[in-house]
Amino acid sequence: MLGLGIESTAHTFSCAVLERKQNKGKILSDVRKIYKPASGQGIHPREASRHHIENSAEVLSDCLKQAGIGVSDLDMISYAAGPGLGPCLRVGAVVARSLASYYKIPI
Repeated sequence: MLGLGIESTAHTFSCAVLERKQNKGKILSDVRKIYKPASGQGIHPREASRHHIENSAEVLSDCLKQAGIGVSDLDMISYAAGPGLGPCLRVGAVVARSLASYYKIPI
């Protein structure tokens, strides 16, 4: 079984592909991009979500490439639904739901 995990709760947008065979799991890839605010400033939710939007396609593509699979090879998709920053969480949810809907993969 192959699963895609999407994380976007705050400053990091990441994707990982995990494989489960029998009762053992293995991480096939783990790719992330981190939003870094200016020195001395905290995370601005809208800027962080913009960062996630701008980097989500590249992170997903690199993640699948490193795992040596395509989206259609996935058996399931999961994403972080909270807690976290609303605008950031929304990006991960949209990516997960879009892939799941288009490729008919369960979340």
